[in-house]
Amino acid sequence: MINKPKIDALIFSLNDVLVDVRLSYRQVVRKAVQVYLEQAVGLQSSNEPLLTPAEVTLLQKTGNFSSYTELTSSSIFICSRPPANCR
Repeated sequence: MINKPKIDALIFSLNDVLVDVRLSYRQVVRKAVQVYLEQAVGLQSSNEPLLTPAEVTLLQKTGNFSSYTELTSSSIFICSRPPANCR
């Protein structure tokens, strides 16, 4: 017979309580904006990202977004404007 360890508790991480995943979400926002504008809109591909992590964070803080979907949509809108807004 195999000895199974006794489990006293099971902990779930909800809303970044135990693991901070904000940076990974911001990276997904950056990638989604880049892919959408290059593949769906036809923006010329570049090795240089359209948005830096700092720019995504700034937009998130100033935009009062309730979700990363809203943040992504707004980032796409901003980056689809004339080139002075994004690299």
